[in-house]
Amino acid sequence: NVSFPITTQGTTVVTWTFDDGNGNTTTATQNIVVTGIATPIASVTAQPTCSIPTATVLLSGLPAGNWTINPGTITGTGSTTTISGLAAGATYNFTVASAGGCTSNPVAVTINSYVCPAADSGTAPSTGGTAIANVLSNDTTNGAPSTTANSVISESGSWPAGISLNTTTGAITVAAGTAAGVYNVTYQLCDKLAPSACATATATITIPLVAVESPSISLVKSAVLNDEDGNGSTQVGETISYTLLVTNTGNVALTNAIVKDAMLGFDTSAASISLAVGENKEYQLSYSITQADIDRAEVVNTASATADSPAAVRVSAEDTVNTGLNLVLPESVVKVYNAVSPNGDGFNDVLRIDGLQFYPENTVEIYNRWGVLVFERDRYNNDDRAFRGRSEGRVTVKQAEELPTGTYFYILKYKDNEKKTYEKSGYLYINR
Repeated sequence: NVSFPITTQGTTVVTWTFDDGNGNTTTATQNIVVTGIATPIASVTAQPTCSIPTATVLLSGLPAGNWTINPGTITGTGSTTTISGLAAGATYNFTVASAGGCTSNPVAVTINSYVCPAADSGTAPSTGGTAIANVLSNDTTNGAPSTTANSVISESGSWPAGISLNTTTGAITVAAGTAAGVYNVTYQLCDKLAPSACATATATITIPLVAVESPSISLVKSAVLNDEDGNGSTQVGETISYTLLVTNTGNVALTNAIVKDAMLGFDTSAASISLAVGENKEYQLSYSITQADIDRAEVVNTASATADSPAAVRVSAEDTVNTGLNLVLPESVVKVYNAVSPNGDGFNDVLRIDGLQFYPENTVEIYNRWGVLVFERDRYNNDDRAFRGRSEGRVTVKQAEELPTGTYFYILKYKDNEKKTYEKSGYLYINR
């Protein structure tokens, strides 16, 4: 008995040779028909995409009974089966084998290649530079990170002058002098092994407008009058608390900032102070009130600030605070000396009124015996705003003329720190 396998589908011709052992031979032929398994029918039901990176194939026309599909050693019994998870860019040759050991001819299935470029964005100055280091950094080719080894990139469409793509490194660069603006450029990504598998993406390139240097500094000074003894009246030795707020109000950083307040002996020249755009620095200072301040009924104080810009432009600012003092004084402190002898001898040359330094908000009016206004002055004092026996009324015909000897009538009005109004009036005598 002789046996041997025949697995090839179709008709196989077998030639037999018989030998009787004595040198006598004869031959005969035999046609052996092998009824094979039909080649399965393959259809790709889903090619890979950027969202689903693998393919799916449906195989139909499978033989009855148990079968095995290769590659993959997939077993089953139905007339169809679905195979998923197939890699992009690959070709599969599927065969089906019956339980009896017969194997079909292969059916080839080619899975498409695919690329997934992603949008990019970057910024470069108008002086030139790299806006995007590598447009491939967020792209994929057949599900793997895109590189110049597995992908090819190129400019797509019209690119503006001064902006270019380096196809070797994937960098997008901006040439010096390129106009400021926002540019949308398109590049194409292709599979290196399947050049027809291509897609495009947009890269947004921003070239900022270079701002003109506009340095600026501000100084805001505030004051709080402290009533340390709580009696409501300002005394010598009590204090004023000052706050100095210095701010960079320009569009560039400032260096060498110096803040000074001469009255308080404050000076930051020895420090190295820098201020970023919008940054501020605050200083707390204190001042002790003197008798001279009490006599003036106010403290006037000025602070200053200077700084330098990157282009060596010096900016400055100053602020002055006028702090009124709380002076609780009896009305009798104001006294009018109603005799004037304007002869230049240094005695009674002006209408002297004591105490008005405590009441700077005041007015003095003087009338002659006919009721004509011959003198009018606000913020009266005994110096440069005093009455010297000359006509200085608004309706006086002979302005600045010396007034004759005689009796005149005065009206004095003044307000305290609480805006309460007081009034004194009476006669005064001019003697020449």
